[in-house]
Amino acid sequence: MFGLKCWGDDVVFDTELCEEVGLLFPSREIKVSDIIQRMRDLVGEADNVKNVCRLYGLLCFAVLFFPRMFRCLTNLPFRLLDNLDTLRNYRWASHVHNFLISFLNRSSTVYREKTNDHTIFVSGSVAIVQVHISLNCNI
Repeated sequence: MFGLKCWGDDVVFDTELCEEVGLLFPSREIKVSDIIQRMRDLVGEADNVKNVCRLYGLLCFAVLFFPRMFRCLTNLPFRLLDNLDTLRNYRWASHVHNFLISFLNRSSTVYREKTNDHTIFVSGSVAIVQVHISLNCNI
């Protein structure tokens, strides 16, 4: 799926900030804007290249692979960003797929039960689905 591996180690999600990424934020509640601001703070310093890469990975998790409607970021694979060299060892495609399918199932239930008459939000990698549809359905 779009260059993401379908085989490898299981992705472990952490319920809260921890390890190296946790040390980058004094507050335990972070938003996407906090990640961007922290990256801007660190980008000019040569000894912070790994931390900037960790933050970029966290930003990708929060915005592209596992986006949610919540304001604060929780339940992301924070610990996996400690060792950037091992990120390629995980099966990201299956987790992105499962994440998206779970939110589509929830949205389907809301639609069928008519519990929300106005708007149904789908969290997940909708951008990936849009690209997949446009590439494979001649749209």
